[in-house]
Amino acid sequence: MILWHQHLIEYLPVELLYKQHKDCCVLRSQGWGLQRKNYKLVNYVFDNPYYYLYYYHCYIMDWINYHNTNIINININYVPFLTWYDLDFRGLKVGHHENDLIVDGPMEIGGLIYKEHDEKYMSKCLKILIEKDILIPEILNWLTK
Repeated sequence: MILWHQHLIEYLPVELLYKQHKDCCVLRSQGWGLQRKNYKLVNYVFDNPYYYLYYYHCYIMDWINYHNTNIINININYVPFLTWYDLDFRGLKVGHHENDLIVDGPMEIGGLIYKEHDEKYMSKCLKILIEKDILIPEILNWLTK
């Protein structure tokens, strides 16, 4: 499991956006609070407030909507898509956790959600994409500038 660098999201193939949505669902539901060894590449998520993951997940879903895709059609067992836009929703098995997750202030508009998404993390993500033979022209152009 990996959460792609935020600046890569808009360039990812739709299939990777679906997978990223699924990973966010896992982390937001049963994954939140599990032993960190289960999610080695995303341990930093648990060092940040839960609502960061919520904002990141919304960002992913917004890009999926932009691509005019419908996650519900991938697997009939998926929770209806819009329910994940609810901050308190934690999946069908976990349910809602109302008022237990405090948002401690607004985030910078247009800024990175996770401070860990720095140049080093970007390089790690790009390496993984290249290893998977996912070559995104816009990113390759960006790298060669």
